[in-house]
Amino acid sequence: MQAQPVAVGSLREGYNLIVSWPLFAACLWALAAGVTAMLPYRRQFPPGIVLLVLAPLILIWIAVDHGLVPAALGTLGFLSMFRNPLIYFARRALGLPVRRPDDPATAPSETRPSAPAATAPTPPKASPKAHP
Repeated sequence: MQAQPVAVGSLREGYNLIVSWPLFAACLWALAAGVTAMLPYRRQFPPGIVLLVLAPLILIWIAVDHGLVPAALGTLGFLSMFRNPLIYFARRALGLPVRRPDDPATAPSETRPSAPAATAPTPPKASPKAHP
């Protein structure tokens, strides 16, 4: 089954940019993921779950129409964009402790070593001079 191209836009008279439906869906998915990433943390969850469910379906669609190499490239992009949620769900599935980003006890500022406190410079000590 060959992918049917869709005309996305016209650059000039008589020239159309042609993209297959699966790749067009993947582009829309990537744009939606970028917009979701710009939302405040609390509002990212509902659209993020929808994107997380849609990604494998779009990747399978790409694999069927274009082959495994484009699907593998799409999978790498998906894993890159959703690495933190996937790590979180994998740790929960394995029964390992998880860290939530909004938990104040494990906030990133407390896990990094703090810089030493700034102190006023100490004046140099006078060296004892021998008197004749």
